[in-house]
Amino acid sequence: RMAASVKIGGYTCGFIQPVSEDLKCALCRYVARDPHLTSCCGEHYCQVCITPALEGKKPCPSCEQAEFTTILDKRDWKKIQALEACCMMKDRGCEWTGKLEGLGAHLDVDTGDCEYVDVKCPNECDQPVEKRNLQTHLSNSCPKREFTCQYCNFKATYEAISNDH
Repeated sequence: RMAASVKIGGYTCGFIQPVSEDLKCALCRYVARDPHLTSCCGEHYCQVCITPALEGKKPCPSCEQAEFTTILDKRDWKKIQALEACCMMKDRGCEWTGKLEGLGAHLDVDTGDCEYVDVKCPNECDQPVEKRNLQTHLSNSCPKREFTCQYCNFKATYEAISNDH
């Protein structure tokens, strides 16, 4: 499971070196994720960015040709996967750098080593919690943690005792 959303087309992480414009999507302008090459004008797009035009039988966004197809550009895909990237959680303090192909594994909520990704609280309290802070959250601040009333030893969630008891 990836922690970071991949709903937008291209990669939004930082890169160690400036990235060639040739490796960027013509629509979202990020480094292309699953770069697809158009049959009409040879422009590059993220698969996610170009799919609506293909499915809606719309013209090519770059050259406006009415009918076109795309193909995964494996050469550029390999170049993109080899780019040196920074973790998307760099602004939170993560210092990871490595090849882009390793970013997904680094960010994986269950098996990755990024301690700055948001994980779901097992108590389902709906508060965003960084992986590195989960134990503290469960012990000290989760409103749905088990709690004992100091006056009568009644056990319930902290939220229930604080609000209703």
